[in-house]
Amino acid sequence: MMKYLKFIITWLMQSLILLACVPVTEIIFSFGINRSENAGVSYSAKDTLLGIVGESLRALILCYLFPMFKNSGKSYLSGIHFGLLTSALIASIWLIIGYGSFELKNPGSFVLFDGVILLLQGLSGGAILHWCYKKGLM
Repeated sequence: MMKYLKFIITWLMQSLILLACVPVTEIIFSFGINRSENAGVSYSAKDTLLGIVGESLRALILCYLFPMFKNSGKSYLSGIHFGLLTSALIASIWLIIGYGSFELKNPGSFVLFDGVILLLQGLSGGAILHWCYKKGLM
C-alpha cells in the first residue's frame, strides 16, 4: 500500500512541475513578446482541460518509465537527460502538429514559445524525477 502511495505522490509532484512550466514561460515571455498578437493561438476551456489531462498522463508515464531507465538515480544529470529526451520526443510531434493545425500569424513565436515550455519541462521534470527516485518515492 505504501508503495502505491509513494508513486501517487511522485506522480502528483511531476504533474505539478510539468503544468507549472506553462505559466512560468508565459510570465517570462510577457516581458518581451506579446504572445496574443504574435502566436495567434487561443485555447478554449476544453482545450486547457485536455492539456492538463495530457500533462498528467505524461507525468504518470514518466514516473513509471524512469525507474526502468538504465542510469536512473545516478545523478541529477541522468534525470535531466531522461527529461530532455522525453521532451524532445514530445516536441518533435507537438510542434509539427501544432505548426500544421493552427492558423498562426507568426509560426516562429509558436515554435519558440512551446519549445521553451518543453525545454523547461524536460529540465525540471527530469530533476524532480531524480530527486523522487533518490528519496525512495518510486
